[in-house]
Amino acid sequence: MLRGKTTEFIRNLQVEVVPYSKEVDEIATEFVEDELVPINCIDEGLPLATALLYDLDFVVSWNHKLLVNIRTKRATRILAAREGFKDIEIITPYELIPADDIEEPKAMREIHEIRARHYEETKNLTRKEYIKGVRENVREFLNKYGLE
Repeated sequence: MLRGKTTEFIRNLQVEVVPYSKEVDEIATEFVEDELVPINCIDEGLPLATALLYDLDFVVSWNHKLLVNIRTKRATRILAAREGFKDIEIITPYELIPADDIEEPKAMREIHEIRARHYEETKNLTRKEYIKGVRENVREFLNKYGLE
């Protein structure tokens, strides 16, 4: 279901094809020199360099290890500011799809329900009461599993 919506969404995007250039290579090399991407993965810096050079808004990637993570986002912002480029957004395809079109997996719904219950149970506690409760829960857990 999501795959079909993603494909449909991508088909409706206005895509601009930009030429590869020496400047793209130079910016990608800066990503390596700044240790933003490893030397053996310089090709991962190419989409970032292209987006900066051609003043694009987004880089869309599934690559969480090298691209779609807070470290790369911050470093790209710094490099863009230092070199006089517009900041770009590094996102996953999920972030382009309207939230109503994404069905949350059952496990995530359960986690959100647990968090909501926990919030309701603890929202009126003082900091001291909350810490005391956490310590009691830890003691119970350790006793239950013979870890104390």
